[in-house]
Amino acid sequence: MTLHAIAIPNQEPGAPPVGLYIALHGWGANCKDLFGLSPYLKRPDFYMAFPDAPYPHPYNPEGRMWYDLSTEFTTTGSNFSFGTNFENELAASREQLINWIQDISFKTNIPLNRTILSGFSQGAAMTLDLGCRMPFAALMILSGYAHTPLPSDPSHLPISLPPMLMAHGRHDPVVPIELARDAHQALLKLNAPVQYHELEMGHEISLDLLNLMQIFVGEVAKNLR
Repeated sequence: MTLHAIAIPNQEPGAPPVGLYIALHGWGANCKDLFGLSPYLKRPDFYMAFPDAPYPHPYNPEGRMWYDLSTEFTTTGSNFSFGTNFENELAASREQLINWIQDISFKTNIPLNRTILSGFSQGAAMTLDLGCRMPFAALMILSGYAHTPLPSDPSHLPISLPPMLMAHGRHDPVVPIELARDAHQALLKLNAPVQYHELEMGHEISLDLLNLMQIFVGEVAKNLR
């Protein structure tokens, strides 16, 4: 079973894409959510892809999710508590997403080390999860969290972590900012090259964040040329 996705081939005629940009939506959204932001990145030299999560959302008929947060989902301090299906759903989503990424990498002839993986909210948690397993060029973790504990030592990782952009709203009512701070500190212990920003916003992608994203993708693209 493969994931449904929207794709935008690179818009520079006669030139191969510089890289591949993949964006993962949050809980209850769908592939159209981050697809709508693609023009603001101003990267016609990138092939862009926006997959749907595999599970239907329980409340939004057009929404999707990477795993269920609708029933047993609470916050205690800076830790999430998940329901009994969390591990199975996460494992299934992870497997499908890895297979889909490998497939699109093969079809576009763009390797993972020329791929930026980005995600918002639950999609950011999936980005962080896969980013510790697969050799991407860069990661963007937006209003996200670590849904499983990160390794405690760099030697426990199968890869060297790539450059990352992490951003979170100081007034986020959905994902507490403490979760972003915890993930940031864990990444620093893994020697991850992280650009970390706390912004005056809620659970959203503001214009300030869009500017940071555009600059970050531009820096990555420069290193890929």
